[in-house]
Amino acid sequence: MMRRLLAAAAPAALLAACAQAPVRAPAPQPPATPASPPQEVARAPQAPAPPAPAASDAWERLRRSFVMDGCDADPDIAAWARRYAAAPDRFEAQLGAALPLLRYVQAQAEAADVPGEFVLLPWVESEYRAVPGARGGPAGIWQIMPQTARTLGLDLGRDYDGRLDVHASTQAALRLLRRYDDEFHDWRLADMAFNVGEYRVKRLLDRHGAPGASPAIPALPVGRITREHLTRLLAMACIVREPARFGVELPRLDDGGRIVPVPLDAPIDLRVAARLAGMPLEALRALNAGYRRTRMPARGAPHHLLLPHDHAERFRGAYALMDAARWSDWREARLRAPATLQTLAARGDVPAAALAAANAVDADAPLSTGRTLLLPHALLAQAGAQLAAADAPTPTHTAQPGESLWSIARRYRVSVDDLRAWNGLAGDTLRPGRVLRLSAPD
Repeated sequence: MMRRLLAAAAPAALLAACAQAPVRAPAPQPPATPASPPQEVARAPQAPAPPAPAASDAWERLRRSFVMDGCDADPDIAAWARRYAAAPDRFEAQLGAALPLLRYVQAQAEAADVPGEFVLLPWVESEYRAVPGARGGPAGIWQIMPQTARTLGLDLGRDYDGRLDVHASTQAALRLLRRYDDEFHDWRLADMAFNVGEYRVKRLLDRHGAPGASPAIPALPVGRITREHLTRLLAMACIVREPARFGVELPRLDDGGRIVPVPLDAPIDLRVAARLAGMPLEALRALNAGYRRTRMPARGAPHHLLLPHDHAERFRGAYALMDAARWSDWREARLRAPATLQTLAARGDVPAAALAAANAVDADAPLSTGRTLLLPHALLAQAGAQLAAADAPTPTHTAQPGESLWSIARRYRVSVDDLRAWNGLAGDTLRPGRVLRLSAPD
């Protein structure tokens, strides 16, 4: 990850949002003065093109929201587009995996009146991956620096990192981009400010004046990385504009897979949330990476979930079964004797339907001795004679030869600092065979 150029004495409002370096090592630089664009090869007559997609088509809406120059405005734009799409199958698979979040950001950008090119900015920054980041470095799909995050009002802590919260960080990034455009009146400069910092861009404009409408990449004396950042953004937009030109077929997303935000009245145990939504816990955590522990923190963080549309509908129905405050503190327990959820519910002020939703079991179904259930903590005390504590073991990872704290943290989407704290490590030395805990004590 690259370091952002930040002036220590600059006001917080003058900070850049993201790190300067791309997430992965850049490919070789395209030639600075390439030959004239190649002529199109003559092709056999083609069947008539299909009619243009309706305006409701998400990709077409995205194209219509573009405001910056297209593929041929600068040779480097098309060169980067060809580089991105050099392996079309792999590119399509990566884009398909990112599509639910991309569509979510698109909806938020439309509501904020931010041009469609910036829907592709998280791809340039992180390929839409919630990268945890290292100490003092950028994190999240937008790759926001810690100091910038605090300026934007995002909470940062061991239990919650707003940069990894796609909903919160997207709102903050779009507000920042709008502010940059209000100040510079040029979306190209807004992208440069996002990468290199508002203060740096202002100094360049004071010295060299505002750039003209052309060239597409303003001729300001910025570093290669900042110039390349804007070029890569326009290259991704170029592929969306003309996918056939690069041999790419843009993936589709059905309505059921759309990501929607679900506000919560109180924190919730993520294990319970996954059961209520009818989806694997890891899938739910991947969409809500800002919450670092099994339970949402009671204070210092917003309480919401991002869920696929179909799962959100199921979650809302189950969530309404019980007072929201009762969903936060749940524990796993084993039955000491046969029972049903109805009989357990009768021991406390908990609807049997809520227990059934949290355990994906019919309320009247007979449950055998030894069955593990997820139950409210308060109910465990009331039904203690029938239950034995059975909290799930702490997730761990055994270090393999060649692994580092960084590679393990990246794999499990946690920070290196947290891995050190959870395992009592002072440095980065890691011996093969060391068993690392992957979460903090609840």
